[in-house]
Amino acid sequence: MSMQLRYKGGFYSVNQTLYELEIWQEGYLGRVENIAFCEVPLDIEWKKTDKLEPVQSSNATLQLYSDRDRQFVDLYTVKAGSIRLDVYRNNSLYWSGTLDPKLYEEPFAYKTDYGVTLTFADMAILDRLNWNKTGFMTLREIIRDTLDQSGIQYNLIEEHISTKLSQYSTEKYWMSYRSIWQTFMMKMASRLQPARFWTKHSARTAFV
Repeated sequence: MSMQLRYKGGFYSVNQTLYELEIWQEGYLGRVENIAFCEVPLDIEWKKTDKLEPVQSSNATLQLYSDRDRQFVDLYTVKAGSIRLDVYRNNSLYWSGTLDPKLYEEPFAYKTDYGVTLTFADMAILDRLNWNKTGFMTLREIIRDTLDQSGIQYNLIEEHISTKLSQYSTEKYWMSYRSIWQTFMMKMASRLQPARFWTKHSARTAFV
């Protein structure tokens, strides 16, 4: 089932940078509504992770202004992954993630004019999914399939290697590199969610 735009809105940061937000919902057939924001509209957090972790996830906390009772209440009654937030910074896609229905906050002391907190995540939904591929796959195929399962919007997969060979003692370098690579692949396979990392190797990995 395809996603349709349901809410949209925008704001300027303290540096006068334009941020435009779109909330897409699976199977939605209604009209697009404009949304208003609270004093702190959006907070995107990238948590510190080990450099060998295959997934570097982030969360976006969105604070919406509700002018009527339970205006957004139906957003937390849908299945996980069926609502997506896209954030554009100066007209370029900056962040994308899906709503976690468990992280919905709404005060019940007011009927109108209050703030609603929604939390979106780019990779958290992968914790609820099992890896269902078998056979040999390239790293690029693994990354693309994982991104597709996450439900986020993305433009491209950037590939590069951030290290270079030394002109001295290449054998020692490759022994060290092999150890790091094996550790990395074991962690990736154990979590079953190889999503965000950068490489330009033609290595192939088998999942059974």
